[in-house]
Amino acid sequence: MKLHANGFAWVIVCIFLHTIIANPGEAKAERYHVRSTGTMTSGPSSVGSWQADNCYSSLTSAASSAADGDTILLYQEAHHLNSSITLPAFLGNMNMSTSWTNYSIICSSEGQMVLPSGRAAFTARGLKITSDGQDSDLAAFKLEGSFASGSHHVFDSCFFEENQGSDFNLGGGS
Repeated sequence: MKLHANGFAWVIVCIFLHTIIANPGEAKAERYHVRSTGTMTSGPSSVGSWQADNCYSSLTSAASSAADGDTILLYQEAHHLNSSITLPAFLGNMNMSTSWTNYSIICSSEGQMVLPSGRAAFTARGLKITSDGQDSDLAAFKLEGSFASGSHHVFDSCFFEENQGSDFNLGGGS
């Protein structure tokens, strides 16, 4: 059987189209940048841009816009958490590196990061997590409900600091 150049090209096109139709691909996770001077109020951030109009002003506002599977990245500064937020799949510093120096989350007595029930995976990387010095009955991180066998939650190169005189809780479930 002899295959001409035009026939070969046709076969390649058919294989390509079959691959696209049979494997449409996974949904892409979005990124949400956080910087205290941020002015963004909705939608994902553009990758690589840390200009004010491409960043949310707080971790709380970014978490409100992010969905399960998304990424929240923090600019090199202190970030104050004054309310309860639901965490996406990844929370880390702007470089996604393991260096936590100058990347901090300061939790108030009302600040809490929640991993909802059933979440299969979560990673925090390169962050310093501390309190504002006020006592709190809330855990800085809360695991809600139950998690499936094989759930994978990682705190990669995170530094947890308890301020002198405060009762800073790091764990707890409901």
